[in-house]
Amino acid sequence: MGIDTRPEPTRWHERMYQAVLERYWKQGEGSGSEELREPASGEAATEPFGLLLVRFNPTDDETMRRVVTRIRDELELEPEPAGALSAIYDPAGRQAALLLFGFTRSRTHYAALMAKRMLLELAPGPFALLAAEAGAQPERDPLFFERLADRFAAQPEQSGLTVWNEPDPADESTGQSLLLVDGDEDMRRFLRQRFSRKGYRVLDAGDGPEGLRLFREMKPDVVVTDLNVAGIDGYHLLTLLQEEDPEARSKIVVFTDIRTEDAVRRCLGLGADDYLTRPFSPVELEERIEKLLA
Repeated sequence: MGIDTRPEPTRWHERMYQAVLERYWKQGEGSGSEELREPASGEAATEPFGLLLVRFNPTDDETMRRVVTRIRDELELEPEPAGALSAIYDPAGRQAALLLFGFTRSRTHYAALMAKRMLLELAPGPFALLAAEAGAQPERDPLFFERLADRFAAQPEQSGLTVWNEPDPADESTGQSLLLVDGDEDMRRFLRQRFSRKGYRVLDAGDGPEGLRLFREMKPDVVVTDLNVAGIDGYHLLTLLQEEDPEARSKIVVFTDIRTEDAVRRCLGLGADDYLTRPFSPVELEERIEKLLA
């Protein structure tokens, strides 16, 4: 198995979100408010904007910047802070996000087609190009930029253009239920928001006894549990879940920072269907759960 050399998207997507927040605050200067205000009826919280994400293997540190500058010039855009374009580069210099403030969906698509033509001319090899439109109130939704970065990280470099429209959770609700058992409140919140947007009905517990109680009430389709949970030892919790569900109707994914072969073997022997270690890819966790439920 080869080593995945694609850049980690986390810091990159946080910088995208920060650029949007800064733009929003500039729009609100002079209002005297330091809070994110709710838009009035019929008013958009921010101006519409599109995004172009570009990735290729540059020949030097300046190749990506030269390509972005060429795209900006062809589109006759001025860079931030005065103009409509904000370019966010990943630390490795292999990819860039172009935030096209004021661009509608159709104008973003046109810009993407122009960028593809220039990349075919200028990129030193295969490239990946993705166009997207920001959702409603993106300044309130940092997870949008993470989902976008995750989607782009999975896109192969085939010198083509992908137009990504984030699906509406109401349109693709799975109707399936998921129980999270994890002592880390931030992790539970992150995964709860992520899986809720995928259409799952999500409940979460911060310790083993609460997880067992919710399991008995909910009879979930899938359980995602850490081994390091309070109240009940993680291995004992697996034993109790198996006793509650002898026909193994609920799929169980162990999601932990314990990386030993003995832990994996014990968990699978106690009825776990999959085992994933941290740090992790949210996309990989979603894909594994989808396979178990297919």
